[in-house]
Amino acid sequence: YWGTITTPVKLGAPKPEELRVDPTNTATPQPLDAPPRPFARTVNGVTIEIANIPTEIAPYDIFPTQIIRDPVNAYDESIWMWNKPHEGYRSFNVRLAHIFAERTTELVGSLSDNGVLLSSKTKQDFMGRYMRAYIQQLQQQQASRTLHDSYGWKNDYRSFILGSTEFRKQDDGSVAAIDIGISKALIAKDLHGIFVTHGSFEPWRIATKALGRPEMAAHAFMLGTSFGAPLMAFTGLAGNLNIALGETGLGKTTMLQWMASVYGSHHMVVGKFTQMAFAERLGLLGNLPMMVDEATMMLPEQAADLAYWTSEGKDKTRKTETLAKTWSTCTTLSSNRSFQDKLGAMGGDHEAMDMRLLEYDVPTTSMFVGENNVGRKIQQLIMQNY
Repeated sequence: YWGTITTPVKLGAPKPEELRVDPTNTATPQPLDAPPRPFARTVNGVTIEIANIPTEIAPYDIFPTQIIRDPVNAYDESIWMWNKPHEGYRSFNVRLAHIFAERTTELVGSLSDNGVLLSSKTKQDFMGRYMRAYIQQLQQQQASRTLHDSYGWKNDYRSFILGSTEFRKQDDGSVAAIDIGISKALIAKDLHGIFVTHGSFEPWRIATKALGRPEMAAHAFMLGTSFGAPLMAFTGLAGNLNIALGETGLGKTTMLQWMASVYGSHHMVVGKFTQMAFAERLGLLGNLPMMVDEATMMLPEQAADLAYWTSEGKDKTRKTETLAKTWSTCTTLSSNRSFQDKLGAMGGDHEAMDMRLLEYDVPTTSMFVGENNVGRKIQQLIMQNY
């Protein structure tokens, strides 16, 4: 510690007030305990006590909250919170290998990349010691967590993942909504930003009354499958393929967007796709519905493959670990041409394939055809309330 006490003034300086650790704090995640001595989190930042005198390591609060493993990676990481000047608490990840490396070069680089700047080599070394000690303590207090790389049911149906929220059943029967980290696999596919809320529920609820008319049965069925998709896992079936068949302008696209609004934004609806992209997206969605708009131009062989994939619950052609996922959900496609006709065009016996899909007609209704423009108003409503 030679050189850390550079002036006699430090010998008479009062100790800064230590921050009280509150694991129940909802404003920001908190560790279970204060850092091990001689380190301390104070109102002035992180300190180390040398010769009974607190010495500053960093002028802001920094602490770990969780050790995680992302299935995409082959290493463990730690999540840290720090009180960023002018912005408040922010999180960042640091590999454990960087924290426990013999040299601090990679650790200092990781910290600097996230805005944590240390003004001297001595403070960099102290920060490395602080982080190692805190992580070792955290490891003894709680288990590491594997990030989820797909949505839907987890933990023997005791929890459900939607976006970055885990809805977890508690021992008393209640359900807690817990903010969790998500895998880079979901971030890379831009799925993490889809499952968000906007607007309010009441106008959305009122709009559903329009589906109560007899002529709207097909439209109501489409919305119902969105709610029913997570329940498919309890049927013993891997999934089903629903084809909403009808001419352009009958409200098929609007209903797909309405289906998406049950869970998030309309961006959940996809258009063109490759075989690999379709199977991969089904695996990522897990137990959430998949909606595909305008499958009219799909070739008969593609239609047959699609019917097979959705009902199998897995894509047997994929061998890599990142794509070896399963699903059990409802898939809904809109089309101007019959899928059964497409399968028939292949020739041979296609009865088994016909049994794997449900095709229904979307009729002409006054809501989506005519001058009242109700369909357009509903589309605008669900774009603003989801």
